[in-house]
Amino acid sequence: MGDPAGAEPYFQRAVDATTRRPGGQLPRDAIPYFNYGLAVLDQGRDDEAANLLETAAALAGRDRHLDRLRGRVESALGRIALGRGDLAKARHQLESAVALQRALDDMSGLAASLRQLGELALLEGAPAQALDYGREAAALVEAGQLADQIHDSLELMARIHSALGNAAESRAWSERARQHLARTNRERNPAIAGALEQRAPRPDDTIEQLGSLTRARAFGTLAVLALAATLFAAGWTLLRARRRNRRLEWSSTTDILTGLANRRAATRRLDALPGSAGSGDTRAALLLVDIDHFKAINDEFGHDEGDRVLVAISRCLQLACDANDVVARWGGKEFLIVRPRTTQAAARALAEHLRTAVEQLAIPLQDGQSTSVTVSIGLAPCPYFPGPAGWHDGIRMADRALYAAKYSGRNAWAGTWGEPAGQHVDVYSVRQDPEAALANGWISVSGSRPIAWQASRADRAERTAGSIGTGHRLHAGRAP
Repeated sequence: MGDPAGAEPYFQRAVDATTRRPGGQLPRDAIPYFNYGLAVLDQGRDDEAANLLETAAALAGRDRHLDRLRGRVESALGRIALGRGDLAKARHQLESAVALQRALDDMSGLAASLRQLGELALLEGAPAQALDYGREAAALVEAGQLADQIHDSLELMARIHSALGNAAESRAWSERARQHLARTNRERNPAIAGALEQRAPRPDDTIEQLGSLTRARAFGTLAVLALAATLFAAGWTLLRARRRNRRLEWSSTTDILTGLANRRAATRRLDALPGSAGSGDTRAALLLVDIDHFKAINDEFGHDEGDRVLVAISRCLQLACDANDVVARWGGKEFLIVRPRTTQAAARALAEHLRTAVEQLAIPLQDGQSTSVTVSIGLAPCPYFPGPAGWHDGIRMADRALYAAKYSGRNAWAGTWGEPAGQHVDVYSVRQDPEAALANGWISVSGSRPIAWQASRADRAERTAGSIGTGHRLHAGRAP
């Protein structure tokens, strides 16, 4: 019913019951493991879900009557591999699931697997292939009236057309998704309403069937049946409201174009970071990533291609980060990466990894061309100095480092790291004069190249003017 957290304790009890059965587990015990695994997966606990689903797959393999379940387990494992960035493994598992689901005519499972293949094709930079998968999934959803999959299918088609540069198509699919969500919030499921109406008691028919019962008992029975129908309708309305609230929560915390967390969601994650770093050098790392010369891309190729670049960069950053990292769209062309509990050396390595990954990315455009872009990255810890503090100082210093990377030539990363000696120093003074803070031992600095921390305004303006239009490269021929 779309409430995995509420379902989880019951699946846990079902799995516990199977382990206590005399004689050991049976193939049919695969079902509670599968259901429990999906509930855990829907809550983002991939490793735990993988263990449960692999157990389900092993049990289901002992009974050919569970082939349909095996297909869905393979699909779920493919979804986990996709989330981890293991694209080769994801493709193998999803294609295996699709083959099995086609053979067994598992329409619902097949539609879900095809959507995952569409997501995979987008990550692989093959939006045309993603469109094939998305169209077939949408057709299956429509033909099978799979109400629980409609919104996801519409959203996928919107993202695919955005990646293809079809802005009008993308907006049309997004509007259909919005209208569907609004409609389901206003209306009850017509099929349920029809079923309730069919099953609603009719006094004449019921009294005639009761025969020997007294009229009083007949009307009493009708009252009970009417109450049951009312409770069922109320329960269904409550369920729809809960699902609506989850949809609204998703739309309020997700950037529609890229599918990343939006600034609001990222701020919540920042608020949830530990308020103190404790001892040692282990803190959260904040990385602000800004696309170089993005305005020139929009001016030369158009805003549709600019959207394509944003989607490609967001996918690239997701793949380059770990599963526990926060990857969010922080502004128009700016992204925020939050890596919890890491060291200064590891944070520097991540910054260079992200810079290199974007630099090597080829982004397909229309007419068989491709382009490449670069990014500038600012790095700072959170809390900025060891000890109790919030995240705002870390963001300010990451922003300061970002602009140092930009006026040092772009396609670079720069970082500052607050040291214990600076615990009682005002971060504002550090931001104004990092070189003085470095000389006093309050901070350490780093970068992918020599960084000009105190470049003059004239130097910055001259460097910016001299490098306009050089931040991306256009390649003729087929995009890789």
